[in-house]
Amino acid sequence: MSSWFSGSAFDTLNDLKNKVQSSVNSIDPDLIQKLTLQSPELAAERERIDNEERRKENVRDTLAEILPWDTRDAEMEILVDECKEAILGLSAREETFTGPFVLDGGLPSGEEEGEGEVDSDLKAAKDLEQAEKSAGKLSKLQPLPALLADFDLDTHVGLIQRLFEVDPKLVEMHSRLSSGGKRELTFWKNYFFHCAYTRYEAGLSIDEIWSNEPRKAGPAVATKVEETDEYDIVDNEGQSQSDEEVVFESVSSTGSTGKLEFNDTTTMKAKQNQQEAVSSATNAAPESPKQISTATKRPAELSTPGDTANDSEGAGEYEFVAGDIADDGSMDELEAEIAAALGD
Repeated sequence: MSSWFSGSAFDTLNDLKNKVQSSVNSIDPDLIQKLTLQSPELAAERERIDNEERRKENVRDTLAEILPWDTRDAEMEILVDECKEAILGLSAREETFTGPFVLDGGLPSGEEEGEGEVDSDLKAAKDLEQAEKSAGKLSKLQPLPALLADFDLDTHVGLIQRLFEVDPKLVEMHSRLSSGGKRELTFWKNYFFHCAYTRYEAGLSIDEIWSNEPRKAGPAVATKVEETDEYDIVDNEGQSQSDEEVVFESVSSTGSTGKLEFNDTTTMKAKQNQQEAVSSATNAAPESPKQISTATKRPAELSTPGDTANDSEGAGEYEFVAGDIADDGSMDELEAEIAAALGD
């Protein structure tokens, strides 16, 4: 069965296909990017808008963290109550919202003149006085923090919501004096300016709230005790008076020689030369005579148990012999002399 398409029909389709391809290839690539929002300019603009929205969101969250009378500085918390009372009082005065920045349209109809006719000259004088006061306040706060000088209502939305919850007078003034648009912007710009000036008069920082710089963390509270090395300080002079102890021990030996040994029990090195040991014992003995447990007399003055006279005469004379310094020969001679004396 032959195809119901004729050769001319195939040729027509091929021609149409070629025309479409040529038309697509001839379209400007930039036009395609613009139609799909992928051009470099549009991509950069979209990125800029996204960054700006993120910045505003961060600022909005930061502003909502702290009310106009609060502070993060613990040392300044004593000023918070006074500042809070003053800022809450701002909501009761119309001039808070009409200056220093001009409120478009002024006060609502019938409120500028009050209940009766007000003399135009008196009104002009009052406006001039308010303008001078506002100019003086502006000069004291110059330069204004970034978030006040370039006031953005969107970034203050979170803070405004918190203020409405605690200040019913502010809610009332907002319903009377604000009507949206530029007037709404000026209403809040004036209000937050007066809040900043009140903080300034109270002694609190205005940059703490309205500075555009990222908030720095305050100095961390010292919760961890700093570890320090501990040392025992030794007073050598005091040690020589209290810690050093001279002990005389009687050593029993064959023949009951009554030899004295000198032991220097101090924290200093035990090994010293012989002359220093003898000198130290000699100097210490008169200062602490009661510490002497036993002593021997000189050989010539030794007496028998019954001879008390010689004991009383020679009681104050002792010979201190360091146990380490006597050699064997000298000790043998001493023992021989003692034995001879006892034999007599």
